[in-house]
This record gives sequence, C-alpha cells and structure tokens, in this order.
Amino acid sequence: MNLSDCFDDPDFIIISREIIESELSNLKRIVDKISQMRVQASYLVFDMMSIIDADNWRNISEMIGLSVKTMDVLEEQNI
Repeated sequence: MNLSDCFDDPDFIIISREIIESELSNLKRIVDKISQMRVQASYLVFDMMSIIDADNWRNISEMIGLSVKTMDVLEEQNI
C-alpha cells in the first residue's frame, strides 16, 4: 500500500483526523495551564510589590540585599 492509497481510504482519513484533534486538544490544555500560571504569577508579583511597597524589581533586590550591578551594566549598555 502506497501513500496515495492511504489518502483514498476514508478510515485512514478519519483516524488521522482523530489523532490530530487529540494532540491539538492536549496542546491546548498545556497552553491553558501556562496561561493560568502566568496570571497567578502576575497576581503574586503584584501582591508582593504591594506588601513591601516596592515600585520595581530594583527596590525588591535592594531590600533583600542582592546586587543590582548586572542590571546597572545592562542599563548602561541600553540592553
């Protein structure tokens, strides 16, 4: 059986479509979960910045004592 015969077989087309739809459904679930995680992360960032009264990540890093030297270098290089 060659490939052109497969395309003429209705069962092959139906099975192929079902497999593709199943895989697309799985991908959609993954994308939906990632979107939910992004929303949750945004809320967490907002809550954290509100609680510690920070305007940006620089304020947060300075508060916890992390070096912002890398950020300064990147800003100087306009990256």
